[in-house]
Amino acid sequence: MSRGNVLMVVHSYCPADPRVRREAEALAERGHGVDVLCLRDEGQPLRETVRGVDYLRIPLRRKRGGVLRYGFEYLGLLLLGMTATVFLHGVRRYRLVQAHNMPDFLVFCGVVPWLTGVPVLLDLHDPVPELYMSKFRLGEGAPLIRALRIVEGAAIRFADRVLVATGAFRNRLLERGRPAEKIRVLLNSPDPRLFHPRATEASDGDVPIVLFHGTVTHRSGVDHAIRAAERVRAGGRELRLWILGDGDYLPEIRRLATESDRASWVEVRGFVPLEEIPAVVLRADVGVIPNRPGDFNDLALPTRLFEYLSMERPVIVSRSPALLMMFAEEDLLFFEAGDEVDLARVLERALTDRGLRERCVRGGGAVARKHGWTGERQVYLDVVGSVVMAPEEAGAARKR
Repeated sequence: MSRGNVLMVVHSYCPADPRVRREAEALAERGHGVDVLCLRDEGQPLRETVRGVDYLRIPLRRKRGGVLRYGFEYLGLLLLGMTATVFLHGVRRYRLVQAHNMPDFLVFCGVVPWLTGVPVLLDLHDPVPELYMSKFRLGEGAPLIRALRIVEGAAIRFADRVLVATGAFRNRLLERGRPAEKIRVLLNSPDPRLFHPRATEASDGDVPIVLFHGTVTHRSGVDHAIRAAERVRAGGRELRLWILGDGDYLPEIRRLATESDRASWVEVRGFVPLEEIPAVVLRADVGVIPNRPGDFNDLALPTRLFEYLSMERPVIVSRSPALLMMFAEEDLLFFEAGDEVDLARVLERALTDRGLRERCVRGGGAVARKHGWTGERQVYLDVVGSVVMAPEEAGAARKR
């Protein structure tokens, strides 16, 4: 029996966005009809059904650039998304509209259904003010950052419920005076159908493989990983460094990977589909998440951390408040964010000490299992269930 239709709006290519896909498929498995309004990448059809979820693509592509470019894209998606939402709601009669940031103001795509009593859920993947501070090297008092905080506050006030990706992110929102009763943490746990323990395929005596996968940005610190690995090699230990992912810093990483003799041991693959990542993780001896220090990374809890741990791979990661809220020091191979020398030291220890790697897999893996998608999926469905109700009930609840 159908539980009613749900519309999601996202500035992303789907089903490639893992968080959107997990949530959409959870709703479809529960009996909801699910439409995801998203961007259309080159070669993608306007409409596609994957695992019971209908992806409806707007003819708009994502391009990285400056503030004006992002503003143009976001406003274009807002206008097209609002128009499409009005039309689709007239046909599908949605019981819930869910917006995924960035940008935060995509939540207003649901304003017309909201006026008819349909609840709106806002899923905050990232803290936008902190992200723009990091990306464009802006201070807290910059006009753009102040404006983004105003938009964030308006979006949260409008939404019936709000999901955030980490506890540290929620705490930051509470510091800004956002309503605690609206905000629930939904961690970025990986899909267990893809990321789970399997027979090992790591190098096991051959030249060890160190793996980075994820979005390649300046704040992700991939250049630190290259230089730290170079220090380890200079000390006489062989290794290979594999870099997977796309991002605006990828051209610089490709350039760094060709300097000196690096081309012989650094492999930059670029974008790799999510379904192919587990096979690469299996071949790695250790994962590395070398994030630079900063407000954004202080609040982040990288999905790939749980992906490594779910596949029983130790993780070298920069120390941050968000991680220390969940993990003990011995659960992960921590180094001081931004310190290449410390990263090299920890990498050397990880490659030398098998017992250290095994302790990380046991300790970190226990935390990852505790917060796996099975439990987080139920958190998500409980939040949806708390707001999906008959229109007259939603209106009454909103007045209260």
